[in-house]
Amino acid sequence: PIPPELRMANRSSEFKQIGGQRTLVSQKAPIGAALPSLEGGGSSSSFAATPRGGLQSPRGLTPRAASQGLKQRGILSEVVRAHQPDEIKACNLGPSSVRDGRGDANEPVRRPAGAGGFQLSRKMRDKADSALPVKKQAATAVVPPKVVKVHDHKPGDMPRKVTVERQQKKFESMDIAELLLARGISFAPLNWNEDHWLSLDDFDNTEYDTRSPQQWIDMGLQEDGCLLPIRATGLRLDEDRSGTWQDCVAVSLDEAGRTLVRWLGPDGDVQDAEAPETPLTRLQILYHGEDPETHADRIQFAFESLRRAQSRARLNFFIDNMPTDDIQCLDIDQISRVLDLSRNSPALRDSGIETAANALVKEANLDFARTMNKIIFIHQEVMRKEMRSEGGSNGISEHDMQVSGRKTEASAATSAQANGWHIFESVDVDELSDEDENPFDRPAPRFSLWPVPKYNFTETFSSFCFASLFIKPEVVSTHVALAEECLWLLSQCIYSTKYTKAMRLENFKQLQKSKITATSHRVKDNWVTNLQKIMLKNFDNVGKGWFSIHESNPDTYRQGKMRKLLAVIRFIMQDTLRYFALDSVAHYCEGLERYCPSTVQVQSLLQVDSIFPAPEPGAETAPPRLFHKAASSFMDAQSRLRGANATSTAAATSGAPGAAPAAGGAAAAGGEEALGDDSGPSREPSEGLFVLELKHSEDKQSFIYSSDGTQVIDACKEVLDMGLQSLGD
Repeated sequence: PIPPELRMANRSSEFKQIGGQRTLVSQKAPIGAALPSLEGGGSSSSFAATPRGGLQSPRGLTPRAASQGLKQRGILSEVVRAHQPDEIKACNLGPSSVRDGRGDANEPVRRPAGAGGFQLSRKMRDKADSALPVKKQAATAVVPPKVVKVHDHKPGDMPRKVTVERQQKKFESMDIAELLLARGISFAPLNWNEDHWLSLDDFDNTEYDTRSPQQWIDMGLQEDGCLLPIRATGLRLDEDRSGTWQDCVAVSLDEAGRTLVRWLGPDGDVQDAEAPETPLTRLQILYHGEDPETHADRIQFAFESLRRAQSRARLNFFIDNMPTDDIQCLDIDQISRVLDLSRNSPALRDSGIETAANALVKEANLDFARTMNKIIFIHQEVMRKEMRSEGGSNGISEHDMQVSGRKTEASAATSAQANGWHIFESVDVDELSDEDENPFDRPAPRFSLWPVPKYNFTETFSSFCFASLFIKPEVVSTHVALAEECLWLLSQCIYSTKYTKAMRLENFKQLQKSKITATSHRVKDNWVTNLQKIMLKNFDNVGKGWFSIHESNPDTYRQGKMRKLLAVIRFIMQDTLRYFALDSVAHYCEGLERYCPSTVQVQSLLQVDSIFPAPEPGAETAPPRLFHKAASSFMDAQSRLRGANATSTAAATSGAPGAAPAAGGAAAAGGEEALGDDSGPSREPSEGLFVLELKHSEDKQSFIYSSDGTQVIDACKEVLDMGLQSLGD
């Protein structure tokens, strides 16, 4: 095989400056050219051997390569060659200065130190940590503007962060004082509120708010729970009531809803931290992050509303004090028509209310006279305004009008001042009345009737009758009777919840079993039977149609409304049973929990104190829901009515041949009354519910209780399951 030296010899290389870097360029020799000498490192004239047999840097190769017509072959970044073992060992020994100082060159190479072995001392570490940049804790919070833009924008749309930054820069470039000055408002003069006998803050419009004042304060809450004040610009009023807009920080809100602020100096720090906080109203503070133009419009709206309100107050004051002697009031025909329309029922035609009717007629006359005075008062100003507009439209210049009316201006001004019109010089007449209140500005209607949009009553009524069930009196009466039965059932309880005396465990179970049996019998037999009788009684005489109970065709029955009515009744029965079971369980549990002490304190072997929770006022009488309250009141009324009927029946049948049926009726009433709770007050919780007896054990060596505590719990659970099972069957 050809040795590597011969394979490398057929290439001639040279270093070139390429891109500011010295790069080795290899070139291929032409065919037939003599191989370079290996002794001279590839060429006797261009390479020189090093003492170790290596190659020196080729210098002066470019003219030779050009003369031989060599061709560029490739570009290499460095010369790749095999290193000798002594070169590798010299690199591992370290710098030459240290290597030359050692006596033994054959000393074994030391292992370099690991990266983890270098450690800083505590002093150097503290010094390095102190040199780190410290993030300054912000003393105030700047709330970004509120923008309506999605957080995850689509590709190509403007990011939300860019929108917020642009809005913030826009708001910072505006000056609230200049915006108000452009709107003709300035707080710098001393008499800016001279004519204000009403408060400006009363006319503040909260619809301009993007956030409430409390939300602005809450925006200063940081992640660590610290609440920073909010940067804002406030109106600082001096003692002479002149004000300037200055930077401040909003701290909190007072009881009146005003914002408490502290004023900032030119350096951005609080001027006097110990001074009391200044309360500012919503019109006097502009938060950083709020649109200054919107706030300026808000203040302008308050000023215009204040001016309009004061003008209308003056107008109403003048009208109320105008004489009504020469004003025509309602005539006799008009008064009679008003009385006939107002007294159109028999109860209002009583002669006893004649005095009240005369007072109302007098008030109507006064209101009519005041309205006429208002029309006259406003009409004069309207006519004066039209005369000015007609003079300008006829080509008369302002100068000619002034010259021609110079003689009459003094008298007109005197009369206007005497009439009080100088008060309304800066007020438009349109602002003295509500919208469409001035009869001279209201357009005359084309028709005397109020236009109503097209409405097909026949079709709408037909659709309602087709979809609704309440189109016959039988349906309404059926629902009323069903509601009476369901309300009676909801007023009952399947368990006995009132205990008049302490009892043994067996007696408790027997009492609950009797109550459950009687109530379940009432629900299964009487309640369901009564509902069936109500349906048959109300719809027996209804002929063919939607609510026929004698329909035998299945298709007609499915299309009729009787099927829907029965579905509604079934849902009502299901809801009644569901709430009856839930409320019975709740009352049963509450009745037992009354006898369970909240705390038991064992003082000694013979002294044990049981502390019971205080009963809620009206806990036994107040039902948990409004529906039960209605049921209870309904049943109370029914009980009083039945008692009155029973008394009258007994009085009528006493000593008569029909006394036996009356006794049977009384027995039935007594049986129905037995379904309710036991008569008499409930036993107090401190008196106990169950009786436990002491008896000898089987071996006659000790005393034990007649019933264990776990048996009481099992008996209560058994009674609960018994009641629910009776309803499920």
